[in-house]
Amino acid sequence: MNRRLDGAFQGQDPFTGTSPLGVFTFLTNFRRACDAAGLAPEQALPLLPFRLSGAARRAFSRALISKAGRRTYAIRSYGAGINWLLAKYATHAVMASAYHDNITMRQPDNESPTDFGLRVETQCERLDGLVHAQDVKDVFVNGLCKNIQSHVRVLDG
Repeated sequence: MNRRLDGAFQGQDPFTGTSPLGVFTFLTNFRRACDAAGLAPEQALPLLPFRLSGAARRAFSRALISKAGRRTYAIRSYGAGINWLLAKYATHAVMASAYHDNITMRQPDNESPTDFGLRVETQCERLDGLVHAQDVKDVFVNGLCKNIQSHVRVLDG
């Protein structure tokens, strides 16, 4: 079953946890790969660790089987695995930081408006669907250099 997922993951690095917001892209790709391969959720759970690497793989593997005192961390379903990954990597602090980074983006004097627009779009894509580039139009306009900003506001009307 793991080989069925190879095509969907071709050219993509496994999720390591070093960039916490990468969990969104990873989970989206994993879901699409499972859907394309015709895997049911109960078949997908054992395959999750094979698409992780480094610290993320070790932590997830430990969580699959560990128990600590009265709290059980054992992950028993695909949904619980997804929730565990989100709780571990997409914490409130990470999300607040990403949101703050999005709304405070500014264009340096040496950056073209096109490059700035691409940077805004890339930043929004890090949240993989939670924030769309269209939703941050005002942030983009406010982040432009002052001399360009006035032209955009006139053209935008």
